[in-house]
Amino acid sequence: MNTTSKKMTLTEEIIILSPVDLVWHAWTLSERVSKWFAPEANIEAKIGGAYELYFVPENKSGMNTKGCKITELVINEVLQFTWKGPDPFEEVMNKNDLTVVTVQFISLANNETKVVIEHTGFNEDWAEAYKWHQMAWQGVLQSLKSHLKPAKANYVASHNFTFIQLPQGPEVVFYFSDIFLKCSFNFFISFVCFKMLLFNFLIAS
Repeated sequence: MNTTSKKMTLTEEIIILSPVDLVWHAWTLSERVSKWFAPEANIEAKIGGAYELYFVPENKSGMNTKGCKITELVINEVLQFTWKGPDPFEEVMNKNDLTVVTVQFISLANNETKVVIEHTGFNEDWAEAYKWHQMAWQGVLQSLKSHLKPAKANYVASHNFTFIQLPQGPEVVFYFSDIFLKCSFNFFISFVCFKMLLFNFLIAS
């Protein structure tokens, strides 16, 4: 009698309004992971390195992925790690072969990134665990999107902008797009040259 359970895969995806390198770091640097995924994280961004999340930091014996490892890593493209389910599903998910999470990072136009999560290894009789993780991964991706929501600094950093600091006065930084910058700067130079010519003309006369 064949008692092998059919394995199921859970897939979720989202578009993040940030460049791929920022999204990658949000998943692979402990101090950044702890800002949107779990309050405490231990991430070693290398194959065989730890990918441990502590959802209740003071409880190191439960509600965490302690012992999980990175199994595949291609910078800015793929991050794969083993996964432990939460305490209510410990008996079915964490005793034998662990499930595996694969995160794909796809760079899009306009400094956007598509993130695709594939969570594999669910037995077909793990209906409650599958449903729970489906909702959980949706929430995780929304949290990531909210965390990386473009702010003024990110907007400036992700565009081809130039900074000008005007001399001999209060330190003021202007943010211009390239076209507007060139027009403004050329006008400024023309204005200065005009004043110099006018000054020389007055002296000569």
